[in-house]
Amino acid sequence: RVRILALGLALTALTVVPVTAEELLMGDSVVQSDKADDGCGKVEKDCVAQCAYEPLWTFRAGLLVMKQESPDMFKAFDFDFEAGIDVSAMRRIGDCRALEIRYMGIDDWNDRLEGNIGFIPVGADYSSNLHSLEFNLRRQWTDRITTLAGFRWVEIHEELGVDVFDFPVLGNDVDNHMYGFQIGGEAVIWDRGGPLTLTSGVKAGIYYNRSDVTVAVDFPGLGQIPPISFSDTVKGSHTAFLGEWDITGKIALTECIALRASYELMWVEGSTRAGGQIGSLLITGDIDKSGSQFYHGGIIGVELTR
Repeated sequence: RVRILALGLALTALTVVPVTAEELLMGDSVVQSDKADDGCGKVEKDCVAQCAYEPLWTFRAGLLVMKQESPDMFKAFDFDFEAGIDVSAMRRIGDCRALEIRYMGIDDWNDRLEGNIGFIPVGADYSSNLHSLEFNLRRQWTDRITTLAGFRWVEIHEELGVDVFDFPVLGNDVDNHMYGFQIGGEAVIWDRGGPLTLTSGVKAGIYYNRSDVTVAVDFPGLGQIPPISFSDTVKGSHTAFLGEWDITGKIALTECIALRASYELMWVEGSTRAGGQIGSLLITGDIDKSGSQFYHGGIIGVELTR
């Protein structure tokens, strides 16, 4: 996983190298030109190295299909590809700057295992979801290079339940509330003046993770074993990391409408997972905050500019 993310970072970094010292030093010294709107809100501006035509508004909506790799402590579980949404809106403010808001989320990763302990049938269900909301300030340096910085809020929720004879006896409910700042960039790596363009982007951030684990046991008793029933919640806070890399192809259908297709990787380190928490609580008296998630998949959608 680390090698794949590192490769994405390297590819994006290689596209940023051509930015010259002169371009970076000029900053906002060249103001927006007076050329007219092209009908889709795009205004031509010089902006260092002629940032081409940048729209006033950009809206993107897509179908997000991603796979989450198996939980750290329970490799037998296998989450399949699941669908979600990825939507964003971007508003240009002044010369070569824009404000962006983006939401992405998937609710439906789940898997079930069934087996027997002696003659006793036992089952286990593991579910997970991801929600992310980010606000970014974007700065376009040339017609190929854009940087960004912003705030991101990420929610990761997981549940692990165990049942005996189809009666639930153990529940493990975990929440990760992550708040932090990120930086990143985007580079155009293919543009021959036609309708097809190819871009690559990267983001990385440090997050404050406020996590909680709720363990519930409801054992009805068996033979000489008395019934057991209790529930307890343990909370903790720690630092987490999130990195994201994507490569996106876009084909323009009209001046205002384009189709987009992306491949995306996301890596979270320092999360609290549902798997392994009971053992950690019994052994150390604290929750395990050393988990990680790795997501990968694609986005297919449309882009509207105005």
